[in-house]
Amino acid sequence: MTTLTGQPWFWPALAVVLGLPLALLVLNEVQGVLARRNSAYAKPIGLLRNWLLPAGAVYLLIDQFNHGEQIDGHATWTKIAATVFGFLIMLVLLSGANAALFGEARAGSWRDRLPGIFVDLGRLILIIIGIALLLSWVWGANLGGL
Repeated sequence: MTTLTGQPWFWPALAVVLGLPLALLVLNEVQGVLARRNSAYAKPIGLLRNWLLPAGAVYLLIDQFNHGEQIDGHATWTKIAATVFGFLIMLVLLSGANAALFGEARAGSWRDRLPGIFVDLGRLILIIIGIALLLSWVWGANLGGL
């Protein structure tokens, strides 16, 4: 019989149990500082803290529960968790890019004068590309005809 630390789920579970609360604490402080400064980066940090890290922890634990066995029900839940995690990564990246490019645009700059429809179309294109990549990588969908 193997020891507890020799189990394949032990180290990922320990990383979630110890690392997630520590990361949430640090990101909470960073978001508080950014919110007090009225920074555009407070929203992406909030998304990272409230959604991406917990979803990543859930995905890691579900994946370790499955740990390579291709049981139909378990594999489906792993894919669903991976899809949610991938979508949240896209959301955080888009929010961060929006904060970096347009968050603190000076009056009269190209970033301030750019019509909102172009920004929305750019986001839509990036979301469609991201969803296509998720369908291809996680679910194994053939998107060659797309």
